[in-house]
Amino acid sequence: MSKKFKKTPEEIKLSKSDVKVGGVVGGISDHFKKDSAWVRVGAVVLIILTGIIPGLIIYGVFYTLMNKSEEGKKS
Repeated sequence: MSKKFKKTPEEIKLSKSDVKVGGVVGGISDHFKKDSAWVRVGAVVLIILTGIIPGLIIYGVFYTLMNKSEEGKKS
């Protein structure tokens, strides 16, 4: 019998190359392989629909929970 290895899910990381505010939307678009412009439009619409302050709080929570990306890191 062969053992099946479970693939660990890839973490969503803050983007260092596609940053407008904090890199949250860039990281999400990199993870799901989508155009960051469309993800930004969706994020802005969701922030407006939630009444701005709750949307910004959610964005801040994502920013604190997402890991920092290693790309573009200077040695």
